[in-house]
Amino acid sequence: MRTFFLQLFLSFWLATLAVFVGATIFFPDDVPHSPTELEAIFKSSAQHTLTIALEDYRSHGCSAVSLSDPLWIVANAQGKPLCGRSITQVEAEALQRSISKDALTGKRNGSQWIHAMPITLASGAKWFIVLSSPFIRPPLFPPFPKSALPLSILVTFLFAYLLTRPLRALSAAFRTFTAGDLDTRLPVPGPSRWGQFDSADVRTLMADFNSMADRVSELIDAQKMLIRDVSHELRSPLARLCMAVELAREDSNADQAVFDHMEQETGKVNELIGEMLTLSLLESTRQTPRLDSFEMQLLIEELLEAANFEASARGCRIEFHSNVRNSLMTGQPVMLSRAIENILRNAIRYTPPGGVVEVELSNLDVHQAMAVQIPPGGFKVSVRDTGPGIPLDHLSHIFRPFYRVDMARSESSGGFGVGLAIAERAVHLHGGKIMASNRSAGGLNVQILLPPSFDNDNHNAEKILRP
Repeated sequence: MRTFFLQLFLSFWLATLAVFVGATIFFPDDVPHSPTELEAIFKSSAQHTLTIALEDYRSHGCSAVSLSDPLWIVANAQGKPLCGRSITQVEAEALQRSISKDALTGKRNGSQWIHAMPITLASGAKWFIVLSSPFIRPPLFPPFPKSALPLSILVTFLFAYLLTRPLRALSAAFRTFTAGDLDTRLPVPGPSRWGQFDSADVRTLMADFNSMADRVSELIDAQKMLIRDVSHELRSPLARLCMAVELAREDSNADQAVFDHMEQETGKVNELIGEMLTLSLLESTRQTPRLDSFEMQLLIEELLEAANFEASARGCRIEFHSNVRNSLMTGQPVMLSRAIENILRNAIRYTPPGGVVEVELSNLDVHQAMAVQIPPGGFKVSVRDTGPGIPLDHLSHIFRPFYRVDMARSESSGGFGVGLAIAERAVHLHGGKIMASNRSAGGLNVQILLPPSFDNDNHNAEKILRP
């Protein structure tokens, strides 16, 4: 919010400047006098006092002088007080300094300030006057004009109103959205004639609100689709299971194939429920997982032993390449194993007979780590198949729960659409990134980028799990 802070700072600074300029122009009597003006005022007052003192002296003699105000003393050009009036040492020093400099001088004497000033009358006679006044400590700040208070209130209110008007609109939009109107959006204005000093941060907040509202609406729609899809996925195998049971009841001589079919359909239901529970656990956990040290290469090799049987059954094969000498890392091996297994099985499912699934383990280079904001020293796991690939408009959605490219959701189109979502959540929980892209020669390339270790301080579940 530095730009917004700068706006506020400049606004209130300009308001204060306008207050002082306005006070100077429209209320000149309230403006403090400069030292030169104060000296002129003091000189005029001293000259008037001297004139009265000399008139009293000429009219009534020294008796009038002795009855005069004790705060001032009149002396001639030689520094001799009129009528031999007594003066203190401090007053005498101030008087002598004024005579030598022929200018206004001052000297502090405890709580008093002693002034001495030369005055030349119209007749050309020069006199000196010594005046005592209370010493007043100068204020830390110049006096504030009385007119500044109402003017500052008006100007500050105007600036505050203009600057907070978009925030009030944002607050009203939040209240409306909270009340249930999920279609609430804010019009984001473009930059005004203020250029860079316009409410750029406020516009960013408005855009973020719109993005949040879009995301919430998307999640709610996804939740509705999830319920619909789960109901559909559970209903179909259960319906077939019920039909198989009825057939078995009608025909007591049913062969083992019927019961095998029943077991297969039941297994599908259990698999779907298990994947749903795994996904729910990954999305709802609020604690940092327990960490173990393990060899990433050994973990992949163990997965390949089981995956080779499935690949052989489909008429394809798996090739594994690794140029990593030390694949030790810290994390949850079970979670990562499940993620890589889901990606590997997905690649096997879409690889045609005679095709090859390539699995590669390599070190994550510095440039890739910086590009995805992952600490260097991690690993990259690539799984490449020779299948049909995925249309470009679907690539960014395949890691969503229950998302399938074939929305008809036929059995031949693949699994339940949960495996890749589980893989994405597991990798994300470890502070890594997962990406998918089509190969130029055909097929899909899925890359898992992992840091060397799970950082408890920076990647706890609350901070990195998606909402």
